[in-house]
Amino acid sequence: MAKVKIRYWKDIPVSVHVSSDNDRANLPLPKIYMVTVDAVATKTGLTDSSAYLAGFRTETCEREGAAQAVAETVADGLRERYPAGWLREQRRNAGVDPATESQIDAEARE
Repeated sequence: MAKVKIRYWKDIPVSVHVSSDNDRANLPLPKIYMVTVDAVATKTGLTDSSAYLAGFRTETCEREGAAQAVAETVADGLRERYPAGWLREQRRNAGVDPATESQIDAEARE
């Protein structure tokens, strides 16, 4: 049985970590997720290190399978559950303006 840890900043997923007795896999979500975290943190004033770090949390569960396969499956599910439109909504709710949105999209593609 593989142990799965999903890291979030507030409600935004950022990475998947899977471990079993003899196997490990770490898989960050696409860059747009962390770019969104940074944009929301900036707009909501949570940029000092203690406030920023306090936003991180971990959810755990267990899944059958090899670590890499489980990590990929979980990450795929997170991308489906939290698509680009949802990420844009989080940024808008935090007060990110349209001009900054285009900068965020460009940064995420780098």
